[in-house]
Amino acid sequence: MGKIKTVRLLDIATKAGVSVSAVSKTMNGSDEIPEATREKILSIAREMDYHPNFSARSLRLGRSRIIGVIIPNNDFSYNHVLSGISKALEETDYTPIFISTKDDPKYEKSAIKKLLSIPVDGILSVPVSMDSYKNVFVPVVFMSRYPYRNPRTGEPVRTNDNYVVTDDYEGQRIATTELIKECGGNVYIFLGSENTRTVAGIKEHIRLSGYKKALEEHDIPFDEGHVYWNTTSLEKACENTQMLLKHVEKSFGLMVANDYFSIGVISTLQKNGYSIPDDVKIIGFDDLEMASYISPSLTTIHCARYRLGSCATQHLVSIIQSKNTGEAIQTIFQPKFVKRSSM
Repeated sequence: MGKIKTVRLLDIATKAGVSVSAVSKTMNGSDEIPEATREKILSIAREMDYHPNFSARSLRLGRSRIIGVIIPNNDFSYNHVLSGISKALEETDYTPIFISTKDDPKYEKSAIKKLLSIPVDGILSVPVSMDSYKNVFVPVVFMSRYPYRNPRTGEPVRTNDNYVVTDDYEGQRIATTELIKECGGNVYIFLGSENTRTVAGIKEHIRLSGYKKALEEHDIPFDEGHVYWNTTSLEKACENTQMLLKHVEKSFGLMVANDYFSIGVISTLQKNGYSIPDDVKIIGFDDLEMASYISPSLTTIHCARYRLGSCATQHLVSIIQSKNTGEAIQTIFQPKFVKRSSM
């Protein structure tokens, strides 16, 4: 079998009739090269099927042009975030490497170690534990969940980390307020992990603070019995629904940890003879694409997940390229209430 020939910058330069330096600058995105020359070089590079040597370029530039992306799992719940990341990176010469942590601090530490050994120029992360990032020496932008508020009080917290999140506190406050208008104080909430040693748990307690704030604004006392924890799977969502039905009569409001788990909740309610929204009014969280297709279509809180991934990527690339040592870049997207048939 014949050996595949590696296309060099010199080969492109010779065919284009320009210097190797001009080809190198074009490949690295420099604006010093005239547009016509740049297009000619890129056209020849495509024609010759040129692929950059990442190892050589990393040694030459002191950067790998690789970004690590750490997510809890590979299911569809992060599809829009990943799409935003991929689209934003299309406009750069950075290559992503995706690693799942299984939402486990042990796997997260292993993922970070692998990425730093490559090495990557920076990391985008949906974190499991903030402790995992204490000794990370490359820029990190946290996405989707981060302890940006005090989980007990809901008050904003000042940090030096870079993050892009949706305001879960405000999203839950809005959802609760809308249900209070319809059901008064007969409003229940299914939340995820109760463990505040994880970022996922902190996020759920931030949501609980938003729920409590809405109750306070309407002079409704908080009832711990209206909160059902550990709705962390479709099966658990169904179990919590069965438990709830043992203690509540028809005509109440229910907020569910996310849209996906709402499917199990709706199915369980219907099997038990409950009509939605006549007997139970339901609000999900996230506004996944499926929310408008299930029956009844799901009222929910819209989170800009695609924009979140895109924005986090743009922030990270900016930090890497500018070698930013100034103030942290922090973006909080405001959620939106989307009313559909389940309410």
